[in-house]
Amino acid sequence: MSSEHKSNLKTRIMVSVVGIPFLLYSAYLGGILFLLTILTISIFATWEYFDLVKLQGVKIIRATVLIFIIALHLTFFHEKLFGFFIPILNPSGLIPSFSKLQLFLVVLVAAILTLLLQEIILKSKNPSYSNVGVAFVALLWIGLGGGMLVGIRELFGKEFPFWISQKYFNGITSFDDQLISKTYEFGGIMIIGIFITLWICDTAAYFVGKSVGKNKISEISPKKTWEGAIGGFIAAILTSVFIVKPLLPFISVFDSIILGSLIGIFGQMGDFVESKFKRDANVKDSSTLIPGHGGMLDRFDSLLFAAPLLYLYIDFVILS
Repeated sequence: MSSEHKSNLKTRIMVSVVGIPFLLYSAYLGGILFLLTILTISIFATWEYFDLVKLQGVKIIRATVLIFIIALHLTFFHEKLFGFFIPILNPSGLIPSFSKLQLFLVVLVAAILTLLLQEIILKSKNPSYSNVGVAFVALLWIGLGGGMLVGIRELFGKEFPFWISQKYFNGITSFDDQLISKTYEFGGIMIIGIFITLWICDTAAYFVGKSVGKNKISEISPKKTWEGAIGGFIAAILTSVFIVKPLLPFISVFDSIILGSLIGIFGQMGDFVESKFKRDANVKDSSTLIPGHGGMLDRFDSLLFAAPLLYLYIDFVILS
C-alpha cells in the first residue's frame, strides 16, 4: 500500500469517526437538528449536481431551485413548523392551516410554474428544455429525497397512529406526553436503521464484488458486478430483518423484507444514477468537500434515491 493510499485511508477513517456519530445522533434526536443536517446535505448535494451539469455546458440559476428544495424539506417538517409559527402569525385562527399534503402540493406546483416561467422571462443561451430538465431532476431527486427523509423522521410525531406504539410500552396506558416522546424515539431508530442497512449493503456489495465478482453490470460503473449487487441486496434484507426489526416491534418480518429490498435495490440504483452524471462530466467525484470521501452527492446519492420509496411504504403501508 502506497503512502498516498495510506494517508487517504486515514483521512477517510477520521472523517467517518466524526461524521457518522453526529449523523446518527441527529437522526435519533430528530427535530430541528435533523432537519438542518439533512438540509445541509441536500444543499451541498444540489450544488455539486449543478457543478456536474455545468461541466457539460448547462448553466442555470441555482438560487431558484435551492429555495424550492429548502421549501420541500420544510413541508415535511410541517407539524412543528405550523405549531411554532401559526400561534405567532395567526393568533386569532382566521387563516386555515395547510395539511402536510396540501403544503407539499402548493410548494411543488409553485416550483414547477416558477421554473417554467423563469425560462420565458430570462434569456438563457441554453435550450429551455435543458435548463428545466436539469432543475426538475434536482428538485425531484435531491429535493424529494432529502425532504422525505425528514418526512420519515417526522412520521413518528404527533400525527402518528399512537394505538400502534401504545401496546409496546409497559406502564403507558393513556395518550400523554410520555407516549408521544417514546413514539418519537421510534422515528430516530427507524432512520438509524435505514442508515445502517444502507451502509451494510454498500459494504457487502464492495467486498463480495471484490472477492468473487466477475460479471460487470454496466460500463457506467465498471467495478460493480452482479455478484456484488446481489451480495449487497441480501445483506440489506438480513440487516433489516435481524438488526432493525427487533428495535422496531411494530414492523412485521414481511415489512422488514420489503424495506431491506427497497434499500438493497434502489440504494444501489441511486449510486448508478450519480455515476452516470459523473461519467458524463468526466470526473471521479462530485466534489472534494468531504476529505477522503468526495462530495455530499457521492456519500448520499443512494440514500436520496431510495428515501421517497421508503417514505411511501412506511406511511401508506406500515402506518396506514
